[in-house]
Amino acid sequence: MNNKRSGMNKIKTLALAVAALSAAGSQAIEFNAGPVVGQLNTSISYGVGFRTEEQDLSQIHPANKAGATGSTYNYDDGTLNYEKNDMITNVLKGNVDLELVWGDAGAFFRGSAFYDSVIMDDDPAFKEYSDETKDAAGQGYDLLDAFVWYNAYLGDTPASLRLGRQVVSWGESTFILGGINSINPVNASAIRKPGVEVKEVLLPVNMAYGSFGLTDNVTLEAFYQLEWEKTRPDACGTFFSTVDIIADGCGPVILGGGIDERTILDNYNNNVGTQPITERITPDDEPSDDGQFGIALRWYSEALGDTEFGLYHMNIHSRLPYISGTAAVDSSSFPKYQVVYPEDIKLTGVSFSRGTESGWSIGGEISLKQDYPLQWNSFELILGGTLNDMSLLLQQIAQPLVDSGEASDLTDAVGQLAGESFDGFDRFDVWQAQMTFIKFFDQVLGASRLSFVSEIGATYIPDLPSLSEARYGRSGAYGIGTVPDGSGGDRCLTDAKGANLNSDYCTNDGYVDDVSYGIRARASLDYPNAFLGVNFKPQLSIGLDEGTAPEPGGAFVDGRIKTDLALNFDYLNAYSGGIAYTMYEGSDYDQLKDRDNVSLNLKVTF
Repeated sequence: MNNKRSGMNKIKTLALAVAALSAAGSQAIEFNAGPVVGQLNTSISYGVGFRTEEQDLSQIHPANKAGATGSTYNYDDGTLNYEKNDMITNVLKGNVDLELVWGDAGAFFRGSAFYDSVIMDDDPAFKEYSDETKDAAGQGYDLLDAFVWYNAYLGDTPASLRLGRQVVSWGESTFILGGINSINPVNASAIRKPGVEVKEVLLPVNMAYGSFGLTDNVTLEAFYQLEWEKTRPDACGTFFSTVDIIADGCGPVILGGGIDERTILDNYNNNVGTQPITERITPDDEPSDDGQFGIALRWYSEALGDTEFGLYHMNIHSRLPYISGTAAVDSSSFPKYQVVYPEDIKLTGVSFSRGTESGWSIGGEISLKQDYPLQWNSFELILGGTLNDMSLLLQQIAQPLVDSGEASDLTDAVGQLAGESFDGFDRFDVWQAQMTFIKFFDQVLGASRLSFVSEIGATYIPDLPSLSEARYGRSGAYGIGTVPDGSGGDRCLTDAKGANLNSDYCTNDGYVDDVSYGIRARASLDYPNAFLGVNFKPQLSIGLDEGTAPEPGGAFVDGRIKTDLALNFDYLNAYSGGIAYTMYEGSDYDQLKDRDNVSLNLKVTF
């Protein structure tokens, strides 16, 4: 990567961060304005990260890099843009929280801003960042939370109301997403920044929320969302991005060509010849702002071991993007694709949480998502859009025409689908269960305390078809899976129009499984006043997966092992920071398997 152009910018960014860390105090600003009591909290942080792993050539199209063996063009910009030891982020962030209290009422506001010089000022190793990528990952500001609240008593029981941009968290999940805590979309881009805080993970949404005590032990909660907002995925071409065709400003899909994709796109943008391009239909198909709501009932039982139980139901629209398409009109034209967000996913769940006499805190939940969309393998979808009957999706759509007599055979049926639009997903019922265990151990390894948190989880799709009928998930980076030709051969290896460029991926591995599960564990040691008043906290986190969970956004990738080692510190409750190393291994179908990285962060709060 060419970093010369941004050298001074990096120096300026670091200088600003150091100046802020040196000048800040340790106390929030408190003030009174008549009957209003206010508190202002500000944090400024600086983070930098570097890639520590070589590029995985099996994920890169051969025309994009010498020696590469990938199956397609459309999933490799994120890895191509950064070589080993390249800087992947160099970000200065600021967060401001303002709370105003007036008797039993109040308001809360949170804003954030950031500037990442790697995105804004550097020259990536492969392909320039789009304006949309710079807006999403390079610089920006957000008004996050912005709500008013009111607390009161209805008789002898409490009630609370909130209105505005806010986060509502239900359920008992700690690390594993996809369960009951699905009210707010996830900010995937923010999660990747060094030193990310929990409050940055979920995006606030405009909604009305209420909590009402029905008795001393029973509470009713409800929300109604006033707008729909989508998850913010990794912007195209950034280090953790694994798909080049979905986020804002991404695309089009390149079907083939045998030459560097930059040349194909230049020719396409300049109307030079006919390029093998699947254009993106705009705008994206986004759902209505209406129809998202939920209700929860919590019951505390002293008789059942001081346990709190929860019962939940909600109706939401997908915050995750899916791909659907329109088939080519004929063999000389190309299909089109559209990013869509399916509506009306119903979620019902139960939860419990309790402490034990031995000091463990235990929580768990079971949820059922009804009408939950599973994305067809995107390579199958794109191949089907070209009217290639190797695609199981195309076969599934075409076969009913043969069965009904509307088409004489599969070839005739495929021809009748020319120019037709079809969904790239099917809906299923999906179960998810998870349990969290938390315990603190005193005086361990010279530390004052060892904190241990672990979570186990599993998903189950009872009606998932066999892989001979339908294939969901598995990144399109790995091309088409096995396609029997009826005589013992495999069209994935031999078909002139659709054979996989990498024969190693002509398998039925890596697709969504009916059962998938995983474990997450984190252990941290506290060394207060380790030296010169600095508190030191080393931390180890590990995640292990078996089976592949529903895509997109699945919690588990078969065989994946993720390890994080962090060395954190804080001083006077105002200055903090750390260095962290993240390693991915174990899975043949995890696109992040070559994204090992090390990062450093410094933060001051005042």
